[in-house]
Formats: sequence, structure tokens, C-alpha cells
Amino acid sequence: MNGTHTPNHGKPPRLVYAAFEEGRLIGNMACHHCDKQGCQAELQSIHVYPEYQCKGIGAHLLLIAVDWLLQEGIGSMLVGFDEHNPYQRFYLKYGGIKAAPYRCEWHDLENLRSKLI
Repeated sequence: MNGTHTPNHGKPPRLVYAAFEEGRLIGNMACHHCDKQGCQAELQSIHVYPEYQCKGIGAHLLLIAVDWLLQEGIGSMLVGFDEHNPYQRFYLKYGGIKAAPYRCEWHDLENLRSKLI
């Protein structure tokens, strides 16, 4: 957040959001502007602890990122992952286009937003 470490092609500003339940961290999300693979933003990370998965928390974190990016005038986003990561189905569920074995992209964040609300 303070700019001392920048992801490849990452640009400020950045958004980091943490989800809590009764004071306990249950998930988090980070994203930033970028110019990477033809996309304007990158979902750097999104994580929900296993016992809280499948409860809409991940979708809500993704919605927070998308709303922020839309307010920033950003229309496209990518997310990278290990090609064997089982959680990539989360991105596909919300319309992510598998652009490579290790990456999903969204080229219309308004459309992604409509899938999340």
C-alpha cells in the first residue's frame, strides 16, 4: 500500500480490503491499476478462509473491487493464478475468460458487476 513493493506492471492507486466477523479476519482482497495483457487493473489477491467459503464473502469482496475500479474509470481486469489452482472456477463462475492456463480476464466490469449483485 505504501508503494515500497510494486507488482509487475502495477500502478497506484491500490485498494486493500479485509473482511472480519466478530473481530476475526475471515478474508481479504487487493487490487490495483495496471497495464498488463491489455487490461487496466489486476486483482492481485482474493482469499476467504475455508470455513467461510461458499457464503458469498468472496463475491462481495470481488464486488468491492469492481465497484472501486468502475469509480476509477477502469473497464477491464485480470487475475493470475497457478494453472492447477482449484479456485479458478470462482473466476469462471463470474464470467472470467480464461485467457491463458494461468489467467482470467474481464473486459467489461459493468457486466461482471451485474453478475455479482
